[in-house]
Amino acid sequence: MFRTILISLTASLFLLSSCSSPAKQDVQQALAAESPMSAYEADPSGWTDLLAESNLEGWSKFAVPPSNQLNPKEQWTVQNGVLTIDGTGGHEWLRYNAKKFGNFVLHAEWRFRKVTEGETKYNGGIYFWADDNGAQFYQAQTAEAGGWLFGDFPKGAEKNRVNLREKMSRNMVLPAGEWNTYEIRATPEAIALKVNGQLQSQWNAPPVTNGYLGLEAEGYFMEFRKLLVKELP
Repeated sequence: MFRTILISLTASLFLLSSCSSPAKQDVQQALAAESPMSAYEADPSGWTDLLAESNLEGWSKFAVPPSNQLNPKEQWTVQNGVLTIDGTGGHEWLRYNAKKFGNFVLHAEWRFRKVTEGETKYNGGIYFWADDNGAQFYQAQTAEAGGWLFGDFPKGAEKNRVNLREKMSRNMVLPAGEWNTYEIRATPEAIALKVNGQLQSQWNAPPVTNGYLGLEAEGYFMEFRKLLVKELP
């Protein structure tokens, strides 16, 4: 009996001491990151609605890559608070001009229109910490293949891309036609992408930590019903 109590007390002391260890803290942080509640659901105050203007005033288009010419075909519209990309205007991104952001959390709810003919690769993305014309950027990939982080950091004529697709923890993106929720939390310590409530991609110590927000069109019909940002300390 005494031996059983002693073993129990020893185990309890071990658990208490491990709570303050770095390994335990890492586990707790990982579990916190897996919370299905988004930052917007947890606290809906203090967010800026990027889709408030129905005429896209305050946004600018740029070709991808910026050395290309913009297609004159307009493929971006906002009606009843839903931004639509019809996918017919070529490869370009739409920049939110109001300011460059430092630390932030972004909440996006989006979906693809299901394709019944032709290619069904479903490709698009959310830009952040981009420079003026998007030559340098980070992106949260939106695709049925999954959601992951990547970025371009040009050095001279070289693209110098960093792509974390192979480190994607899992694919939580829902099929075309269904709404997905992305949460991007970006600070100098790390960028974390949660897809439908689950941590899917993380980039530690990112090299650039300031820039514009935007959306990418890459030939597919997409809709965004929410696009909200909250600045962080």
